[in-house]
Amino acid sequence: MKAVVCHYSTIVQRFGEPGAGHTAKLLNNFVTQSTGTLLAEAYARASRAGVDWRALYDVMCTGTAKSGTLEKVVGPALDGHAGSDQFSLTHARKDIAYYQRLCKRMDGIPVSLLKRHMTYWTGRSQMGLAMNMCRLC
Repeated sequence: MKAVVCHYSTIVQRFGEPGAGHTAKLLNNFVTQSTGTLLAEAYARASRAGVDWRALYDVMCTGTAKSGTLEKVVGPALDGHAGSDQFSLTHARKDIAYYQRLCKRMDGIPVSLLKRHMTYWTGRSQMGLAMNMCRLC
């Protein structure tokens, strides 16, 4: 399998038994969506408070808030390329829903943060906000 996957993936990692790789992907997506939600909220609040986005971004990139999501979503938006991350609200809700089902199948214990994520992204979608996460900021 690795001989095939290495042709289209930079990193080939085994996570365990069959299905573990998919679970790892859902965990990664959950962390990414969580970070995206926090960034959208933080930059929306920064805008309302009159905080310079570039200054906030520069500070965040030098501290513990630095992340791939910060660099992929906010960085291009600051340079006028808000559409460079074409990850839609529909995809964000889909990823959170998949993770929610995973948690339910695993042990039935709900993750309270999931409900907040679904409410956040569904609300923005219903409000008719741009379908691109970058533009939510």
